[in-house]
Amino acid sequence: MKTKHQMRQVATFALGLFFFASPLFASAATTAVKPGPFPDGMSTWYGSVYNTSSQHDDKLQVGGWGDEYDSLVRFNLSALPVTATQAVVWLYAYPRGDASTPVNIEWYRNTTQWHTGSVSWSTKPSGNDLGYTNAPTTIPGWYGVDFTSLYNSWRSGSSPNYGLALKPLANNNRFDMFRGSGYTADTTLRPELDVTYNTSGTDSIPHFKWPLSSVAYASRSVTQAFGAFPWAGGTECPVGYQKYHNGTDYSTGGVGGATEYAPEDGIVKEVTFDSSGWGYNVVMEHVTPGGGSTYTSVIWHISPNSDVTASNPGGFIPKGAPLGTVASLTYPKVSHFHFGIRRAAYSYPTSGAGALPQSTCSSYLGYPASFVDPESSSNVIFN
Repeated sequence: MKTKHQMRQVATFALGLFFFASPLFASAATTAVKPGPFPDGMSTWYGSVYNTSSQHDDKLQVGGWGDEYDSLVRFNLSALPVTATQAVVWLYAYPRGDASTPVNIEWYRNTTQWHTGSVSWSTKPSGNDLGYTNAPTTIPGWYGVDFTSLYNSWRSGSSPNYGLALKPLANNNRFDMFRGSGYTADTTLRPELDVTYNTSGTDSIPHFKWPLSSVAYASRSVTQAFGAFPWAGGTECPVGYQKYHNGTDYSTGGVGGATEYAPEDGIVKEVTFDSSGWGYNVVMEHVTPGGGSTYTSVIWHISPNSDVTASNPGGFIPKGAPLGTVASLTYPKVSHFHFGIRRAAYSYPTSGAGALPQSTCSSYLGYPASFVDPESSSNVIFN
């Protein structure tokens, strides 16, 4: 995170939709995040005539000379506070080195999913126009825009974090150039999101969106709790052994079809089909609040959406984005929602486990294998 905020140029929306907040107070904390290079999939650019597909290089550009160049940028917010008092996106502007002049930027909140590996001029995301900011005037230098309200809607899960689109207001040899997430000569010049927030006692606990659409969190009904339960016999273990449930099962009324959402910003690490009739699982990896490590969440008995399957592995899915629907299981199996949290980096097959052991008692994975109880507010807070 940069500390010389006073030396950075801050643009405000000319339409008055957003305003830069007051200077930082000593009692507030500030944190920051930068997107990584491809295949992280967090920033790219493309053109209407040339370079029409996603460009995986070291820059972002906005402008055109008869044609048009747009850019996309977003940040994985899973390590960041759930509520900001100020959230500013910073881009480092640099000279293009020709006779072009800077251009005002029209900003859009993207409303559909995109991936840097496949997005193009013809498949670019839809979006809502937020207004425009004046062109950078300090070149080279930092150019910042306040997105506090949008950040808070992203973090609540009410508006999935599909990121921002930057479009030019003119294309008569007008260009803005910024360092992108693939810039390696000086990684401190990559795009940055600075977040100021009021500290609380729950900052270190993940704040998830409740993934199940058909049942409010306050009305949830647990059908199988986290932990050990007696095994009734079968192919996995002899009668009398303990089986270990690595998550919590919630009732969906015994029916499938309800939409299930991503609980937090994260990277899809696994989408696996269970041939014995339990449907698919979806495993996502998230950054631990405050950064420094990662952990995983797993949803079982899901029929994943095609874009989620296509994202496996490595695609970014934002908090609140649809992952799929509760699978319609065949009797005697009963449709339900299984959710698990594992405080460790992704590891196959452990991170995707629903219950242990998975095949035979000899393959016991050492329960709880870093899984924790989703019903404990010290492990996760749902909003």
